[in-house]
Amino acid sequence: MYGEGLSTALAAHLLREYGAAVQKPKIQNGGLRREKLVRAVEYIQDQLDTDLTVAGIAQAVGISQYHFTKLFKESTGQSPYQYVVEARVRRAKELLTTGRFTISEVAHHLGFADQSHLTRHFKRVFGLPPNTLLRRLQNF
Repeated sequence: MYGEGLSTALAAHLLREYGAAVQKPKIQNGGLRREKLVRAVEYIQDQLDTDLTVAGIAQAVGISQYHFTKLFKESTGQSPYQYVVEARVRRAKELLTTGRFTISEVAHHLGFADQSHLTRHFKRVFGLPPNTLLRRLQNF
């Protein structure tokens, strides 16, 4: 029982300390110039609770939608859609760990279709559903 409690405490500590970091793009050769990539990532982070579109992000960066999509994927290894979904999931985790919102409220606030849509992506990114994370944090 002691070992289980210790492992739960360690997991909660690691999640609290290292899990809420803002997702930084992986910079590869080619792709968007650094300043345009930084502008795109900042725009995405600022607009996570709105209806983000590739066209809107490309316009904020100042290049065409097709060109932006191609260069963004070269720069980060992810399509803009994949990057936005993962950024929303990371923000969902931050909001859930505050304890002020339900999973459904967070899903609605961040533009997921419903709680199950958030749960599916959350599990893909973090390897566990959000309710399991919340239970582990409550037991800590």
